[in-house]
Amino acid sequence: MQIEIKPSDYPFSRTDYNIIKMNAASANVYNVRDGDYVEIPLNNGNNINLMVDVSITDDLTSIFGLVSKDLYDGIDKSFKDNPNDYEVTLGCDPEFFITNKSQNFLIPPSIFFPIRGQLGSDGDLVEIRPDPSTKPIEVLNNIDKLIKSAIKVIDSPINCNESYKLCGGSFLLNQTAGFHIHFGIPKSILCSRTATTRKFISMMVAVLDYYIGCMSLISESTYNYDSFRRIYSTYGKPGDYRRDNITLEYRVVGGHILRSPCLTLGILSLSKLVIDDMIYRLSEATNDFKDDVEIKNYSDLNKLYPSLPDKLEVESILLNFTKSLSVKHIDRIMRDVSVLPNYNDYSNIIDNYINCSFKEYNNDSS
Repeated sequence: MQIEIKPSDYPFSRTDYNIIKMNAASANVYNVRDGDYVEIPLNNGNNINLMVDVSITDDLTSIFGLVSKDLYDGIDKSFKDNPNDYEVTLGCDPEFFITNKSQNFLIPPSIFFPIRGQLGSDGDLVEIRPDPSTKPIEVLNNIDKLIKSAIKVIDSPINCNESYKLCGGSFLLNQTAGFHIHFGIPKSILCSRTATTRKFISMMVAVLDYYIGCMSLISESTYNYDSFRRIYSTYGKPGDYRRDNITLEYRVVGGHILRSPCLTLGILSLSKLVIDDMIYRLSEATNDFKDDVEIKNYSDLNKLYPSLPDKLEVESILLNFTKSLSVKHIDRIMRDVSVLPNYNDYSNIIDNYINCSFKEYNNDSS
């Protein structure tokens, strides 16, 4: 459901620019919770992610979302939800660590960053929430701006007597970090809460497990114990996802992807390529999502993805302590990926990702 947005009569603080305020009734109607994100189109053709703040108490019955006047002026008021528009937006919320220079203890990120906002804290981790886009390179640029902002805060004069270090990785000092990827898939799938749709989404995630999850492992660093996140953590296992009315969040990829722009852009581009093709295949199989979904198990899924390995085989790759099994599947994955309709748009980026990953792999093997 499209959110009715109004400008606030009260001044928003600078940190509230990316906030949309609601009362409890509105949050219930729009099926969002305090702290969730909603995606709003702007006049310049981009989208912005706004964090939901369920704090309005002076109007408990009206259904709306409240934003700052400055932001309201930039919102595309003519936008209408189009169920047949399958241009998937791409977003993410990568996590990373702050440590002392010797990297032998973690620094609480709440010292520097608030919980909310695009540059925030999440327990022992810094979490960045870049604006989404339909273009992976734009998401990368948004990530880069936030990381530079984090460095500026850490290196500010008020902190000059301390020595801190920003660390990208999936596992450090018994803490795990993820690189969760958000897909703005069609609302007809995303907003349905039937048992059939839940099974359908789990089959979609099974495809992501192979083509995205397995490919993300080859850039893990054994030296930095990245695989510990997959083996010992309670999340990030095969098939791990969340969804709300805005995005499907794929939670298997680890935070090591944030170590270099090459890895970040590579996994984002591969994700965009795979999800766009997936939505096309599913729309063809379901008459633009008008017909009932008949993809209830792996056998049904194999009709759309004939070369997809058995579910247990994919799980064994993702839960293996080393990345050797994922490396053995690169050629098979690339055979499938290289015939996708938009592959030429991302071929150089994906090749660079594999080259960067193998540098890491060879370093581990030496």
